[in-house]
Amino acid sequence: MRVLRPFAAAAALLALAACGKSACEQLGNRICSCEATSLQDSCNNAVKNQLSTQSPSSADEASCQALLATCLGSDSPGFCDTIKTPAGKVACGEAWTASP
Repeated sequence: MRVLRPFAAAAALLALAACGKSACEQLGNRICSCEATSLQDSCNNAVKNQLSTQSPSSADEASCQALLATCLGSDSPGFCDTIKTPAGKVACGEAWTASP
């Protein structure tokens, strides 16, 4: 059981680190994870800069939170291919959906 403690602590720290980011930043970072490795840092910085200059409202954050549930993470098989499709773009908030 002692062997698992470092892993549990690391998992807890990762979970806490994610708490420091807004839902919109997490969503942006998730999308940036599909960029070429050499571009991911600049993509993540662009997300952070845009959020700091535009200050998302609580409604924006709620929308981002909802999109996090539908926009599968980069650890999901085929995620980066999926967000290139129309359905994937809608699921991740990169496309407008038609109004009913």
